[in-house]
Amino acid sequence: MSPEDVQSPTPRRATNLSASSTIVDPDSSPHTPHISDANSNEHHETTGPAPSNINGNSASANQLPKDPIQGWPQVALLMAKNPDFAAFSRFKELNIKSLLYYQAQLALLKERLHELEYKDATREENWPMFADSLVRSDSEQFETVKKMRVVLKEYSEFDFSSIPPISRGPN
Repeated sequence: MSPEDVQSPTPRRATNLSASSTIVDPDSSPHTPHISDANSNEHHETTGPAPSNINGNSASANQLPKDPIQGWPQVALLMAKNPDFAAFSRFKELNIKSLLYYQAQLALLKERLHELEYKDATREENWPMFADSLVRSDSEQFETVKKMRVVLKEYSEFDFSSIPPISRGPN
């Protein structure tokens, strides 16, 4: 008996995700559309109507195959069915850069606020001494506080657990 004579009990479809990996999804249908590389000479048949015709009119949703198309939609389904396959970058370096920019913005705003507090303290009015008066004044000091709040809120909402602690090494 040759290998061609042996048939799998369920249809299997290989999906090439990259040059080095192939995933075989036993739940996929032989009717799953295949999007081939434009430079490739591959030809894959699909059954059923195309999602849209030459005029751009889309086919009815109930006429399309239920399986996702090859590529990201199949990868997403695979990860949904097998959570152990899900892998996402944490973008550690970008998160750290973002935190550094937040810190720089907050440091500048803190310095500006300190300057404005001293400048406003020299005024003859009492409004720099009382928060409610300061809020009603629409002063540059209060405008700086409002800018600071936005950056501080974003900084405070950052998930610091996504960045591992710094290792000091042996003493």
